[in-house]
Amino acid sequence: MGAHLVRRYWGEPEPDPLTMPTSPIGEQFQERGVMVATAEQMDMANLPLAQRDYCAHHLIKFMKCKRDMWPNILACTDERHEWEYCQHLDYVQRMKQYERERRLLVRQARKEQNGSRVTSVRFLLSEWRNKSFNYFIIKISLMVMPIFCVFFFFFFFVVCAIVASFIS
Repeated sequence: MGAHLVRRYWGEPEPDPLTMPTSPIGEQFQERGVMVATAEQMDMANLPLAQRDYCAHHLIKFMKCKRDMWPNILACTDERHEWEYCQHLDYVQRMKQYERERRLLVRQARKEQNGSRVTSVRFLLSEWRNKSFNYFIIKISLMVMPIFCVFFFFFFFVVCAIVASFIS
């Protein structure tokens, strides 16, 4: 939850869902289903525009079953399951394609930044090679940490003693 907010905060590129797929490989990634229901069938079934997708033929069957079995609409669970499963598969495919496009954009942005970051990479490598400095910092932190802990506990006990003297 909130992963898209983190991506926006860090400034990672995101694909535009209205113009996907942008890469030629992306077009081969998702083989969209073939529209089984024709426009005339969807018009005759009075399907809303929002539901005229690749699963419309399942929805038409489901609506026909509900109409034919009117008092007992629970008899149409198989048709409803087929339609919902088709909707789920379509959603999963769209999310996979969106994530793939996002990763391609991130990879492309990283490749563009690598050219400008050659000097910073060299600087990091030189710092990494300077192991004596790193070991010095680690030794200092290991020496200071016990002293800090002793000081903290001493301060804590002194404060507790002062508070206890005021209470009693």
